Amino acid sequence: MSPSKAHGALRLWQTVPAIRIIALRCAPKCFINRITPSRFRKNAPSVILAWPIILHFSTTNPPALLPAEGYLNPAHPLYPLAIDGVSCTLCHQIQGNNFGTSESYSGGYLFEKEPKPGERAAYGRFAVDENMATVMRNAAGYQPVQSEHVTQSELCAVCHNLYTPYFTNEGNLSSELFPEQTPHLEWLASDYVQSSSCQTCHMPAAEGEAPVANTGSPKRSPFMQHTFIGGNRYLLEILSANPDALKTSATTEQLEQARLLTLQQLQQNTRPPEREHQP
Repeated sequence: MSPSKAHGALRLWQTVPAIRIIALRCAPKCFINRITPSRFRKNAPSVILAWPIILHFSTTNPPALLPAEGYLNPAHPLYPLAIDGVSCTLCHQIQGNNFGTSESYSGGYLFEKEPKPGERAAYGRFAVDENMATVMRNAAGYQPVQSEHVTQSELCAVCHNLYTPYFTNEGNLSSELFPEQTPHLEWLASDYVQSSSCQTCHMPAAEGEAPVANTGSPKRSPFMQHTFIGGNRYLLEILSANPDALKTSATTEQLEQARLLTLQQLQQNTRPPEREHQP
């Protein structure tokens, strides 16, 4: 993977004295200018433009520049999709062909880019009968396809195993890549790999059965709740305290609920699984 493809989160820190990392995720240029040394600024914008689009404006593939001439311009025809960000239809269109490979990481997901009308696959864990499939094709243009790959942690890894380049002390973009975040690889090396997947913790199953659509869908079980609770309580508090400045679309009540669920996740749901006693 070339550094020109790299994307990440806006964060500047030192890993060792000789290396400064910029993991660039959806940050305005004015913020970059405030936090990065002047010798880095000439390189920062071009890198920032590449990665966050792939990860966070994924529905608008192929990527385009932002903000003035790109997706963040309200006049752009793909602006509504860009603002949606990582949508339901993105994750449910991802194919499992390259799961678990390094090529799949850092936004290397695969999906059909130019399907015929009504043949755009939407993958799910349950089989859908033809009558319901007809409703979905007519209403949304998607063809439901049963596939167990949507239950695999490798689905999450395509974005959440993220490698980015970094800026050296000389202000040059590195030729090697740095693991900005690798929660999937950490999970693979943990005891949880025997008992839980990404979805088990971050999309907990609801109690009992539930319909997955409001168009006469039969009740399904397990019904995975799409809560996607993580571990960043601090960011939720920042969003809740500055709704006008940050133009949050979530309400204060919704952010507080997410904060409480995050605390529950951190305090109660992250206990390591018990190991079998070794004599």
